[in-house]
Amino acid sequence: MSESPAAPTTDQPPTAIPAAESLRRALTAHPGATAAELATAAGIGRSTAGKILASLEKHGTTRRENTGRDTDNRATADHWHPVTAAPAAATQPTIHPRDNHAQAKTSATAPTTPLPTRTEPPAPRPTPPPIPRPGRLGQGELRTLVIDHFRAHPHEQHSPTGIAKALSRSAGAVANACARAESDDIIDLVSAKPKRYALRLSPPTE
Repeated sequence: MSESPAAPTTDQPPTAIPAAESLRRALTAHPGATAAELATAAGIGRSTAGKILASLEKHGTTRRENTGRDTDNRATADHWHPVTAAPAAATQPTIHPRDNHAQAKTSATAPTTPLPTRTEPPAPRPTPPPIPRPGRLGQGELRTLVIDHFRAHPHEQHSPTGIAKALSRSAGAVANACARAESDDIIDLVSAKPKRYALRLSPPTE
């Protein structure tokens, strides 16, 4: 009597699940984000994102970073980072003295091959826009999100209303954050009515 094939094990990284692929892409685009932020970016549920991240961490393809507690002594959410495997070291072949002599003789008669031309490194990729954090923000977090939005679009002008829509936050709170960032010389007011701001790309002249 032939044995029935063994059932597939479930202790494998979720490489074939669409939700897992979406989460890995979100993690690559937004390293250091929380599980809730990654779930929003991937378009999946928070519970599903948490299970996938735990499985990826178990198999060594992602790692979590615990930032401790906030100013109110509340535990903060873990931040997740992708793990890139280091390339394996190349094995050097063993060369015997007679092989070395033959190689030197061949090199003396072989034509000289020009060295490859050095190419410039690729231009750095632009910083991805910040992911709106769900729920209530801590002290100073909205100002940080607003500044990150300007840095993600350094050559564009933004209104508090437009930033509020992008971050899913109150327009009044965003306007106050813009005013504080302007007073700190991080952004400049380029239009008073309607109000529009732009990132300050160079330090102020004295």
